This record gives sequence, structure tokens and C-alpha cells, in this order.
Amino acid sequence: MEEVLKIAESEGIDVIDVIINAISKKESFQEHKDKVRFS
Repeated sequence: MEEVLKIAESEGIDVIDVIINAISKKESFQEHKDKVRFS
């Protein structure tokens, strides 16, 4: 995780945006798994 933050900083990307994107992807993946499980 720290490596990702270092890369983000060196690329001038907002680290908070990176974290938010990662969290939202994780949640949507979890929702997808739940949908597959229930269908």
C-alpha cells in the first residue's frame, strides 16, 4: 500500500483520490460477489 502512495505522489496524483477509488472498487466488487451468490 505504501508503494502505491509513493507512486501516486511521484505522479502528482491526489493520494486521497487513489484511496477513495480503491475503497469504492473494493465495495463494488463485494456487492458483485454478493449478487452472484444470491442469484
